[in-house]
Amino acid sequence: MRHMMIARIHIGRIMESIAIIVGARVAGNVGIVGRGSVSGIGRTGLVRNDDAGTRIGWPLIDHIKRRRRTEGHRHAAAPGRPTVPTRTPKAAAIPAAARTAERRNHSADSDRCGRYRRAVERRRYAAACIPSDRQARWAEIIKAGGRPDIGLNAQGLYVRKAQGSKTSDNNSHTDTDKPEPAVPSEPAKYRFRLISFQDMRPGLEPIYLVDELIPSAGLVLIWGRQKTFKSFWLLDLILHVAMGWPYRDRDVRQGPVVYCAFEGAHGYKGRIEALRRHYQIADDVAVPLFVMPGQADLIKDHKTLIADLRAQLNGTAPIIVVLDTLNRSLRGSENTEDMARYTEAAETIRAAFNCVVIVVHHCGYDDTHSRGHTSLPAAVDAELEVAREEGSPLLVVAVKHMREGPEGMLVRCRAEVMPLDPDRNGKQRSSIVIVPDDAAGGPMPRSAGRPDNSTPTLTEAMRSALANTGELFHPDKKMPLRAVDQECVRNAFYHRYIDGEADKEKSEDTKRRAFSRGLKRLIADGVVKGQNTDQGRTLLWFANAEVDCP
Repeated sequence: MRHMMIARIHIGRIMESIAIIVGARVAGNVGIVGRGSVSGIGRTGLVRNDDAGTRIGWPLIDHIKRRRRTEGHRHAAAPGRPTVPTRTPKAAAIPAAARTAERRNHSADSDRCGRYRRAVERRRYAAACIPSDRQARWAEIIKAGGRPDIGLNAQGLYVRKAQGSKTSDNNSHTDTDKPEPAVPSEPAKYRFRLISFQDMRPGLEPIYLVDELIPSAGLVLIWGRQKTFKSFWLLDLILHVAMGWPYRDRDVRQGPVVYCAFEGAHGYKGRIEALRRHYQIADDVAVPLFVMPGQADLIKDHKTLIADLRAQLNGTAPIIVVLDTLNRSLRGSENTEDMARYTEAAETIRAAFNCVVIVVHHCGYDDTHSRGHTSLPAAVDAELEVAREEGSPLLVVAVKHMREGPEGMLVRCRAEVMPLDPDRNGKQRSSIVIVPDDAAGGPMPRSAGRPDNSTPTLTEAMRSALANTGELFHPDKKMPLRAVDQECVRNAFYHRYIDGEADKEKSEDTKRRAFSRGLKRLIADGVVKGQNTDQGRTLLWFANAEVDCP
């Protein structure tokens, strides 16, 4: 029996030596750059995933160590070679309950000692596997009285303090230590951050992209009736921004611009060519103005639009994104909550590039404001109206609303025809360019109202009233002329004006407002003049009928 025990011990020593050699080779692969990765330290030691995904480690070593610990409790370990264990005489006189308690206490102590030995041995073997530049951190944690552990991130292995480990070093690293050098802690980031009164100071950055016309950021709404040259004017404006040219003596901040031509995209090649010829831009000059022809549902496609713009601009953020028009990029109703979702999508584009998003829109039957739900004009930072008389080359851009700036600014323009090259059939082609028009006394288009309804009807009604109930009147310092009472003109206007209202009371109110609006316009344009008489009447006449007294 004695010889068998000694042989078993020697065989265990040999197997242990073999396991240590094999384990060292396995551990030597840990930390090598490759597909293998350390998955942790478990009860079987340091575990590693090889290239094939197989978990390998040191189960043989742990088996031998558990065997040695068991033998350590059964044998008296002497220096040098192991001695033959001696068996304790049977304690027949010791009560059974006492022997059970003694074995329980002995087993608990053995478990505690075993866990401690296993932890120490795992750390010793793990320390031999980590890269040399991590050894110092490992020794630092042990010296401070902590328990080191190994972690893995994208940069490789790193050493950290095990959970629950306490050290006396107040400057020791936390469980989230990484191999990178320590970075000074940053202040906490809040979604709803407070700014103190003392820190609220205006910066030096300009608040306008185009001085007093386009703000530096936010949503801008540009609207008007059809055929008012809105798109021509806007294309000319953003060309000045792309090139950094001053616009009508206004400062401009230069940057790339994107024009999403959702409407009439086929005609933008001719418009761009007209601008190139008008401003004599050479072919080798790089102009950071990009046109995106096509149609889209902005509510659904705005994320795709953002991604495509980023990819094609190579990460350069545009300072202006134009959406022309709202109607061709909205798959829904302009009079419902779809408009609020469209506004949210446009705001997402603005936030993605920290730019200005310009939405081109039309007016409705009432051309005093933009068409559709009020959620859009309520959300914009600036609102501009483009007005033009039908058949006239003149147009006026008026600033109707500016959140952080003056309102009422006017930009007078004139449309000019720019001839282009003929097509393959020899047919001459042309486009339009917008040029300044600041000539004093020129005809001015109206920026609001109903020029095609109330004004022509009122003019016709006045001619009819003059023919039927006109009277001779002598204005101040003028020769006598034919005038008509204002009430006669009103009755003739009410008879001719069609408002489409079914309710009689609403119809009368609509006609009354239309007459007042049309009369003010005719007087403002110098077409009609009037004067109050001593009898309390108001007489009207056409201004071209006046003749000065000799």
